[in-house]
Amino acid sequence: MTQNYPYLPIFSMHESKLLQEQGEVRVQPLGLVFVHKTEGMGVFRDVLARIKDFFGGNVGTYNNSVHTDLIIPALRELSDLAHHIYGSESLGAPDAILGFVMNVQPLSSKGMSMMQVTMFGTVVKFHPVAASGASSSSVPETAAA
Repeated sequence: MTQNYPYLPIFSMHESKLLQEQGEVRVQPLGLVFVHKTEGMGVFRDVLARIKDFFGGNVGTYNNSVHTDLIIPALRELSDLAHHIYGSESLGAPDAILGFVMNVQPLSSKGMSMMQVTMFGTVVKFHPVAASGASSSSVPETAAA
């Protein structure tokens, strides 16, 4: 998957509930999208982190690496995967990822230092709700009466 699609807006669980409570859009869930990445931190970063750990202080080399080498590429992959799996000619491109969850944690094994990120959320399509209060049902109102 080499094509870079536009980034999808990402909403937390709280924000996604607010969107639906406002009643301006109907949310159509398309499915789950999930990314799991692991990145080695490297020997030099590990040595600098051990020195910072000894003297105390912020380990900027880890922070920058986790952000630029792990989180940003994982977000890119999550967005591309959502477009690739759930984009279609009939529906068009997905509109957002709701209920986004991200977990970043360190992994250490046999002297190796690695970081792992897991991200997931529900890919959705937004449909505007008619201002007149009419339902978006496929059954015409005359037939329902």
